[in-house]
Amino acid sequence: MENQEKRKFNIYCDESSVENTLPFFVIGALLVPREQKTSIVNDITDLRKKHSFFREVKWNKTTTKHKDFYVDLVRYFAQNNDIEFKSILVKKVLIDMKFHDNDTEKMFYKFYYQLLKRRFKKDSVNYIFTDFKTRKIRLQLPTMHKFLNTFEDIQKFGIQIKHLQEYDSQEIELLQMTDFLTGAVAYANNYEKESDTSIKGYLAEFISRTFDINLGKGSNFYFEKFNIFKWIPRDKK
Repeated sequence: MENQEKRKFNIYCDESSVENTLPFFVIGALLVPREQKTSIVNDITDLRKKHSFFREVKWNKTTTKHKDFYVDLVRYFAQNNDIEFKSILVKKVLIDMKFHDNDTEKMFYKFYYQLLKRRFKKDSVNYIFTDFKTRKIRLQLPTMHKFLNTFEDIQKFGIQIKHLQEYDSQEIELLQMTDFLTGAVAYANNYEKESDTSIKGYLAEFISRTFDINLGKGSNFYFEKFNIFKWIPRDKK
């Protein structure tokens, strides 16, 4: 396909539970057709006005006071056929750093690749937005951009990564939604769910029921709306 004929997608990426001692970390990606981005952001702005919610959407900042806003946000995502969420769930103790040359940065590149290579659309041009990180383990995005573009699968299926850059999530509405959904998957895997009456427990369960998915397990590869890829090393399969 010629470039002008390719579908264009915005992909918003975030991570959860990377630097703490919890057993799982998650990388999440929200896929949106580029031409639908403005319409979706306007819809979320309307939800904000409806609920008088004008703060940053972050999983770690969820409060009972704003439960109705979060519920409506999940419902909106469920009803909008243009939005897809993909994630990779990684159990930290299964990572053998010798396969990553003992390089944490390279390890993250590989997990990003494992997530994105499964979810790039064939014959597409992709614009990737990642959350700005102040953490010690900070991706060198130009290097990651080159890393992703070198893989045979990327080239074979007519996939182009046109843009990959960090942004402040406070300025990007759909990065905030990615943070919220990624955080929900991480929470469901890192915390005891029995007798959980917290707002986070409620929202994780609500997401699970809405999409008929167990957030603690990997989902079917072909379930595109809300997909969880539970990573298992080859020698553990």
